[in-house]
Amino acid sequence: MLPDATSRVHSACMRLTQTGTGPGKIIGRGCVEFHSQRGRVIQCADVSWDGDSALIPFLPGLAFDESLPNIRAILGEGQNTPYGLGATRHGADAQKFALAEFADWVLAAQQRFDREAMLPTFDVMALAGLPPGEPIADRLDYVVRLNHRKARMWIETSYTSKQARAAFYASMHQLLWDWVASRNGYQYVGEMLRVLPPQIEYYELHGIPSDLMLRQIGRAPFAAWWQSQHIVAGSES
Repeated sequence: MLPDATSRVHSACMRLTQTGTGPGKIIGRGCVEFHSQRGRVIQCADVSWDGDSALIPFLPGLAFDESLPNIRAILGEGQNTPYGLGATRHGADAQKFALAEFADWVLAAQQRFDREAMLPTFDVMALAGLPPGEPIADRLDYVVRLNHRKARMWIETSYTSKQARAAFYASMHQLLWDWVASRNGYQYVGEMLRVLPPQIEYYELHGIPSDLMLRQIGRAPFAAWWQSQHIVAGSES
């Protein structure tokens, strides 16, 4: 049994609309294997990445870029000023709210990391390797593609079941955030906190990608990645 889906309602047409970015070179791939320790309830995830380690800090932003244009609604819960108690947001309004919410999270995380050298995590689920002899309860695979000519870098995620997609699609960026935070004593955290604000700023300046064939998907992560490449090149010169 999978965890409850979040309050985000996404489009069910992701595999169709992913083609809007056009072809791109695969520059890395990974998978997330979910397993249980009691019965059929998924409790742990084992995240892997096969690619340049310099891309690890970009994975949460790439997953966020994949899901953001497909948000159809955010179900109301609690006080939701200025929309009123329990109001539901729809369409572009829901996407803008999700973007503002993530931007606030990244800013607060940066402030806490600067102050305490501690990074808040979403705690989507425990991150642990697969115990010996334990069957895989579910799985998702992802690839990262790069198209220099179209200035796009994006992630494509495939799921072994509709239940897995419903449960984890909206929280994939949170799961990857937690995984980056768990890596080698915060080795990649500083870079992740540096590359996410430019990606968020790109949305604010140019808008959230349209879900119509997702023709703008990957531009915001590419802008953040391109900026980071120039910063590295400048520091080495």
